[in-house]
Amino acid sequence: MNKDTTRIALLSSCLIMLLLGWWVYYLLTDGSLTPEELVAIALDPSVDEDLRVDASLKLKNYDQVDYALLKRLFDESKSEEVKVGAMLAMGKYRHWEAVPMLLVVVGDDNVRLAEQAIVALELVIPDRYTRLSGKDAEEDAAKRHELVKQIKEELPVAYSVYRREQTARRLGKENSKVTQEEIDQEFPPEEIPEYLRMPSKNYSARCSTIWKISRCHQLGRNGFD
Repeated sequence: MNKDTTRIALLSSCLIMLLLGWWVYYLLTDGSLTPEELVAIALDPSVDEDLRVDASLKLKNYDQVDYALLKRLFDESKSEEVKVGAMLAMGKYRHWEAVPMLLVVVGDDNVRLAEQAIVALELVIPDRYTRLSGKDAEEDAAKRHELVKQIKEELPVAYSVYRREQTARRLGKENSKVTQEEIDQEFPPEEIPEYLRMPSKNYSARCSTIWKISRCHQLGRNGFD
């Protein structure tokens, strides 16, 4: 009798897990879940790993998702691929506050996370840096550290360009027609993190050789605040 009871209990548990998995799968494909609900699924250890990863990847399907929610997912998840999903969402929504964290991950020994952190950075700051393949990242950690150094040096200029572009888009103007006052109204200077602030007012100091060849020449001197 005890054996029969044990078998019934095991079969019941398996059936419940199957129904739970099916229900989560249905919710993920239905598209009606909120970002908070997706994060809850991605962090639930009772949910199948593939479904948790799928939930994290679907976080890119919204108009906007708060950085704090994505950061919580990255910090609390034990899954490498769920962390990847969180980082890619940070990149998709261009969360500049994620840059310091992503730079730490780029310099990490985990090649998979380091490579995907670079992808996320490319989304935050498009067309600025050359993506490293997994092979490059694995064979040359020094190259990753050099990339971190380069990005840190270029961040203030990159953010300056971003502020001008976003202000122009919001006001329906050309980049060159946006005034500094308008930029400061959209992005109050006192709210800009220290690592994104320009170190000096000198134009030459702002544009490295890379930027003079690319964005600095495209925007002209008036393209920077």
